[in-house]
Amino acid sequence: MKSLNSKFLAIACLAVGALVVSGIGLNSPSLAAQQATQAEEARQEKTRKPPRGRVPAGLGKIGVSEKQKEEIYAIQSRYQAEVQDLLEQLEELKSQEAEEIHNVLTDDQKLALKKYRDEATAKRKAQSKPSE
Repeated sequence: MKSLNSKFLAIACLAVGALVVSGIGLNSPSLAAQQATQAEEARQEKTRKPPRGRVPAGLGKIGVSEKQKEEIYAIQSRYQAEVQDLLEQLEELKSQEAEEIHNVLTDDQKLALKKYRDEATAKRKAQSKPSE
């Protein structure tokens, strides 16, 4: 009988030890909640949207928090449409400027300019090709 109790006690100690090592113990409900929280965080991490923008240069090196980054992205998104409109206007103005400058040139100058630009383009293409 004594030997049976010793074996039972040894098995019980091994079982409790295994439970403690595996992380299951007296506070297993809180452990289960913690594991559920970790699983939810992992799921959210996988489904997290990519950043909506980039923080301005230098801010990444000064320890901007995630909350601050989110605020920065919100600010950037508020200005994004207006900035895009202004960029399009700028491109239109540059195009108009180039057209007006081109209209000032004589026909001979226009031909010379076209030849110069074609040669420059050919030179760039030749330089970008890998050597054989």
